[in-house]
Amino acid sequence: MARKTKDEQWREKFDQHLEGDEQLVHVAYGVKQLPMALLILFVLIATVPGLLIFFFTTKHYLVALTNRRVLVMRVTTSFKYKDLTSYDLGQPGGEVTSSSGMIFTHLKIDNPEKPFKAKFHRAASKENKTSAEAIIAALQGDYLTQQSIGSGQEESF
Repeated sequence: MARKTKDEQWREKFDQHLEGDEQLVHVAYGVKQLPMALLILFVLIATVPGLLIFFFTTKHYLVALTNRRVLVMRVTTSFKYKDLTSYDLGQPGGEVTSSSGMIFTHLKIDNPEKPFKAKFHRAASKENKTSAEAIIAALQGDYLTQQSIGSGQEESF
């Protein structure tokens, strides 16, 4: 039996959270970390405690785009479920800002009740950067055409 890819393993985490005929389109892995300047300061002051602070303050997320909404799942470092937040496509309840560089894609949702901020590293999986950019476009209300999972048909939302 072939080993599952990271993307396939991440997709399975969302199976029990999907409603009715809802389909996953993209899944991306992201983290929220302390600012890099603060991390460098902690490491310069005390290497081991600085690294421990970095490790324990990093939050890990799996973010999924479905044909109806965006799901943000907070997970542990071993990808065990912690909590789930949902945002409507094109209407996340606040301003969506993003930036994309060669290594990281950043996403910020300024929703007063459920704010979210994370960065997605392109090396997290083969499709992480593409998936993160598609999720951002859907949150911003851009018209997307993505391939439906498993059907090979084009689906618009």
